[in-house]
Amino acid sequence: MKRFNRMFMVLLSFLIVSSSFSALSGVSYAAEMQANSSSSLVFEDFEDMSDVYLTKSVATDYAMLEQSTRPDPAVHGLSAAKLTYDFTGSTATSAAYLRFYDNDGSAGRTIVGSPSKIGFWVYGAGFKHWIRAQVQDANKTQATIDFTTTSTVIDGWQYVSANLPTNLTGPYKLNFIYYVEIGAKTSGTLYFDQISMIYGNTTSLEFQWSNVKPMHIGEILNAQMLETKAGYKMPAAVAANLVTFSSSDQSVAEVAADGMITALAAGTTTLTASYNGAISTYELTVTDEQVESNNLVITGPSTLVPSEDGAVHVYSVFDNNQLFDVTQSAFITSNDEAILAVDGNILRGISYGTATITATLMTEQYGELTASYSLEVKPGELRSIAIKDVFSAIIGGEALSAKVIGTYRIEGEKPITEGVTYSIDNASIATIDADTGVITALTPGVTTVRANVNGQTAQQTLVVTNDISNPKHELRGAWISTVENIDWPTKGDVDPASQREDFIKLLDELQAAGINAIFTQVRPTADSFFPSEYFPWSHWLTGKQGVAPADNYDPLAFMIEEAHKRNMEFHAWVNPFRVSMNTDIEALVETHPARQHPDWIVNYEGKLYFNPGIEEARNYIIEAVNEIVVNYNIDGIHMDDYFYPYPSSQSFNDAEQYGDYTAAGGNLSLSDWRRNNVNEVVSGLHDTIKESKDYVKFGISPFGIWKNKSSDATGSATNGLESYSAIYADTRTWIQEGWVDYIAPQIYWHFGYNAAAYDVLVDWWVNEVNEHANTHDVHLYIGHATYKVGTSGWENEDQLPAQLRYNQGKQGAVDGSILFSSNHFLANPLGILDAIKETYARPALIPEMSWLDGTAPQVPLINTIKSVKTGVQLSWNMATSGEDAAYYTIYRADGNATPNISTSEHLIATVRAVNGSLQSFVDETAVVGETYTYAVAAVSRIHVESEASESSTILVETVNTPTPTPSPGGGGSTEEGTTEEPKEEGGTTEEEVDTPTFNDLSKDHWAAKYIEQLVANKIFTGYADGTIKPNALMTRAEYMTVLYRLYNNKVVLVENSTFTDVKQNAWYSEAINQLTHHGFVAGYTDGSFKPNHSITREEAFVMLYRMFKDKLPAAQANDVAFADDAAIAGWAQEAVQHLAAAGIVEGDGSGKLNPKQPITRAEIAKIVSFFLDKK
Repeated sequence: MKRFNRMFMVLLSFLIVSSSFSALSGVSYAAEMQANSSSSLVFEDFEDMSDVYLTKSVATDYAMLEQSTRPDPAVHGLSAAKLTYDFTGSTATSAAYLRFYDNDGSAGRTIVGSPSKIGFWVYGAGFKHWIRAQVQDANKTQATIDFTTTSTVIDGWQYVSANLPTNLTGPYKLNFIYYVEIGAKTSGTLYFDQISMIYGNTTSLEFQWSNVKPMHIGEILNAQMLETKAGYKMPAAVAANLVTFSSSDQSVAEVAADGMITALAAGTTTLTASYNGAISTYELTVTDEQVESNNLVITGPSTLVPSEDGAVHVYSVFDNNQLFDVTQSAFITSNDEAILAVDGNILRGISYGTATITATLMTEQYGELTASYSLEVKPGELRSIAIKDVFSAIIGGEALSAKVIGTYRIEGEKPITEGVTYSIDNASIATIDADTGVITALTPGVTTVRANVNGQTAQQTLVVTNDISNPKHELRGAWISTVENIDWPTKGDVDPASQREDFIKLLDELQAAGINAIFTQVRPTADSFFPSEYFPWSHWLTGKQGVAPADNYDPLAFMIEEAHKRNMEFHAWVNPFRVSMNTDIEALVETHPARQHPDWIVNYEGKLYFNPGIEEARNYIIEAVNEIVVNYNIDGIHMDDYFYPYPSSQSFNDAEQYGDYTAAGGNLSLSDWRRNNVNEVVSGLHDTIKESKDYVKFGISPFGIWKNKSSDATGSATNGLESYSAIYADTRTWIQEGWVDYIAPQIYWHFGYNAAAYDVLVDWWVNEVNEHANTHDVHLYIGHATYKVGTSGWENEDQLPAQLRYNQGKQGAVDGSILFSSNHFLANPLGILDAIKETYARPALIPEMSWLDGTAPQVPLINTIKSVKTGVQLSWNMATSGEDAAYYTIYRADGNATPNISTSEHLIATVRAVNGSLQSFVDETAVVGETYTYAVAAVSRIHVESEASESSTILVETVNTPTPTPSPGGGGSTEEGTTEEPKEEGGTTEEEVDTPTFNDLSKDHWAAKYIEQLVANKIFTGYADGTIKPNALMTRAEYMTVLYRLYNNKVVLVENSTFTDVKQNAWYSEAINQLTHHGFVAGYTDGSFKPNHSITREEAFVMLYRMFKDKLPAAQANDVAFADDAAIAGWAQEAVQHLAAAGIVEGDGSGKLNPKQPITRAEIAKIVSFFLDKK
C-alpha cells in the first residue's frame, strides 16, 4: 500500500531513502510536492496491500496475490507481494494483473510528477518471465511498457525498470503491472517489492542509507550506502570514499568521511549522503536512553541439499518496518545438527529432514528475543521440467521420442528417465506412448505434447507435416529491402560498380537458394531507385537525395535484367505513403512533392507521411507507380503493410480533411473514411496497372491479422493488433473486388504462439481467400520472418523449414512463400539457408494466374541431342509465331520412358530464353552409359506452359567427367532433389570452347585471373546463361568435384558410398567416394556427408591441405595469427597454419579468418589455383 504519508521523496537536494534489509524511519514526507529531475519516489512498498488487487485474463487460470512476510523473500522492509499462478491448463494468452487504485477508490493510481522510469524488484525461480505495465495519461491514452522480454530469465531477485513514453500528457496513472505468458505455459510464484518512480536521467535507480537506526547518546554506528541499478540482483554497497556525508546539526550527531556516525546529544539531525549526483537523507533521532526493538525477524534459505551452504540474517524491526542488521550479535542454533549444521550465520545441509533455525538476541530493555523458522534438507529440488527433442515430426519420417529435462536448484539440468507420464492433446495428428514418449506422426497439423513428473508439468508444441513435396508450381520469393540499406546497397557504398557487383552476388545467392521471385524495394521513402519525373533519386542509393548514380546507370533496369537472366520474376516494391524517416521536411530536395505540397504531409511519430485523405496526393501516388509500369519490364507491383502508420498515443492529423468530407455530406465514420481512402489507392492502382499492362501483377503483403475473432466472428482466433482497424487495411474488400492478384500476409509469428499462432493464421487466410475471392482467384503467398530465426520462440532450427513444409502441404490453397529479408536468411542462422536449399532443391514454376488471359507458347522442336564433354547437350528451336516464350522447362526420364510434365518428378531445369531462334542446354548430371529421354516445353512470362516437345532418347556415350565444377542453383536439380551442376554456355549447339568468356566476370574482378586459370584447366566451367557466378557460395558436393578434378582423376574402384545421403548415381558421388577413399575428405558422425550444405572456409582449407600437405613448406607454430584464432576448430588449426604460412590463406581487412563462414566460388578459385602446378 502506498499513501502520501508513507511515500518518501527527495527533491533537488534529496534522493529517496529506503533500506535494503532496512526500511528507514524519520523520513520527510513530501509526496504532494512536484517531483523534480533529481528525485525518485516510492510508489508501492507492499507493507500494506489493501489497495492492490489481482485480476486475470483467463477465467480458468489460477492466480492468487497475497502479502508475504520474512523469512519469505523480501528486499525492503518486512513484506513483499507474492503472486502464485498456474497457467498450464490454458491455450490462450494468460496474464495476471496487479491493479492499483487511488485513495478515492478509482482504478489506476496517480503518479506524482513526470518520472522518466518505473522500477521495482521481482523474484523468480529461473523461468522466463515477461512482465509489462499499463500507464495512462490525462487524456486517458493508455500505453504498454515492458520491463522484461519473453526471453528474460528471472532467477532470484532482480531489479527491472522501463522508460515511460515521452508522448503522454500528465498527470499520469499506473493502472497495473502484469505477468503474461503467450507460449508454453507454466506454473510458479513471483514476488514483487518496492515499486519506485524515477525522475531524471540517472543510472542509480535506488540510493539509500543502510545499517542506521535511532541512537542513544554515545552510541557509534558505521552506516553504509547502497545503490541499485537496472539488472542488479541485490543492492550493492557504495565505497565510503565515493560518498560525501554531512549532518545538519553536528551538536546532535556527527558523521565522519567514512560514514561513522557518533551520537552526541539528544535531538534530531538530518544526515545527508551524496554520490554520483544522487542525494539521500536520513532523519536521525538521538535519545538519552538505549533504543532497542522488541521485534526480531530471521530470514534465510527455505531449503538446502546435503553439503549445500546458505546464509541466514537476523534483523531488529523498528518503526515503519525499518530493519537493522543484528546478525553478528545474535546466537543462531539448529534443533537438529544431524540434519542441519550451523557455523555462525552459515547453515549447511547434512542429511534429509526438517530442522528449526532459531536466532536469540539479548537486549537490555526486553531481555532475550527469539525468532525462528523451519528449513528442509532434501534431495535436489526439482524446480521445473521441460520437454526436449520435440518440435516437428514428418509423417513417415524418422521416429521421434520426447525427453524430459529437469532443472534442479543445485545440480542444474539433467535428464529425467523415470516417473514421466506423456500425453498429447490431439491424437488424430500424432500419438505418443505414455511411458516412452515415442511419437507417431499421423496427419498434418499442430498439437501439444505434455509431460508430468510428480505434479510438475511441461508442454511443447508439436508440428506434424508431410515431407518436402517438391511441387511443380510454387512461388519462392525473397524481399530485398533498400530502406536503411537492410539488404542492398551496402550502407555507405555509393560506387555504382560496387553496387552492381553486390546485387549480382545477392541474386546468385538467392538463385542458389532456389528463389524464383524477388520483391525489391524501389521506392522506400517517396524517392526512387530509377530516374523518375515524380520522385527524386533515393539517398539510400547515392548517399544524397536527388543525386543520380555517378555513372548514370539505371538501377531498376539493371536489377530487372539481372533477375530475368536468372529466370526470376521481378516485383517492384513501393511504399506509397511514407515520405521520410524523420520530420525535417527542409532536408528533402526542393523539387520533392512534399516540399511542393506541404499541405499533403502529416508529421506523425517522428516520420513524415502523405495524407491518404487528400485526393491529389492519392492520385500522385498512383501516377508515380504507373510510371514504373509503363517504363520498365517488371513482372509485378508490390506493396507491403504500410498504409496509415501503425497507431501510437499520437493522433494522425487528418481532422481537416475528414471535416471537409462530412461537411460535404459524407456519412462514413472516421475509421471507415480512412479505410476508403486506402481502398481508393488500391483500386486506383489496380485499374491503372491493368490499363497500362494487363499482365503485370499487383499484390499486397498486409499485416498478418485482419481482425480477431473477439471483435468479428469471421476473424482469426488470435489476440493481436488488427490491420483492419489499426492501419485501415480492408484486405477482405481487396480480395472480394479482385483488386489484387495475390495477397501475401506477413505471418511473422511462430508455431505455438498463443496470441497469433502461425498455423492458425495460415488456415484462416486459406479460408479467407477461398470464401471471398469473388471477381477472380487470388493467389495466397505467405510472408515469413526469417529475421526472427534464433530469437525467442524461433530457437528450433526447424521452425522456418516446418513453416515451408506446412505451406507445401496446402498446395493449391497456399501458392508459395516470401522470405523477409534476403540478407537475414542468406546469413544461414541455425542452418536455415541449407534447409531452404533442401526444400527448394528441385526447380519450380511460379503458379499461373489464369485470369490474366495468357496463352501458352507454341511447342518447341528439339533440334539436336548429343553427348558432349560435360554431359548431354540439347538444342531446340523456339516457335516463330504465337506467344513468346520467356523460358523453357527441361524434363528428363530414365531409359525410354516419356517424361511426365504434369509434376516435378522429371523436371530438371528451367532455362531463360535467349535472343535468337536456337536455344540450348547442357545436362551435366547425365552419367555415361545411361539412357535418358528428354522433352522441352515453352513457358510464357505469366507461366503458362506449352505441351511437351516430342521426346528424344539418348545413350550417353562420352562424358569426360560427369561432375564438372557445379554452382549453387546452376540450373536445376536432380531427381534426388540435390543441387545440380552448372550448365555450359548456352545459345549454341557447338562443342564448348576451352577458354570461354563470361558476362558476369569483368576483367577487373579481383579473382578474374584465378577463375580463368581454372577454366582453362577444366577445373571450373560456366553456366548456360553465359555466367560463371564468381560470388555464389559453394556447397560441399560442388567443392568435391573441384578437388576431384584437381587431383587429376586418380581413380580406384569404389563400389558404394559410405555416406547415407550420397546416392550411387548422384552427379557428385564419384568425386566424394574417390576423395573419401584417399582419406582427403570425411563426413559427419551421423554417417551423412550433407552434400547440399554450404562448405565453410575451414572445411575447404582442411580438405585442400590433406591433398597437398606434402607439397607445402613447413610451418612453425603460430606462424600466422588471426584476430579470430579462437574460432578456428581444433581439427582445422594445422591446415590453417600451413596454408597461411604459405600465403595461400589470408584474413579479411580486420585480420579475421572467419572460419565458420561459407566460401564463394571466387575465393575457392584463388586458393585452388595455387595448386594447379602440383596436380
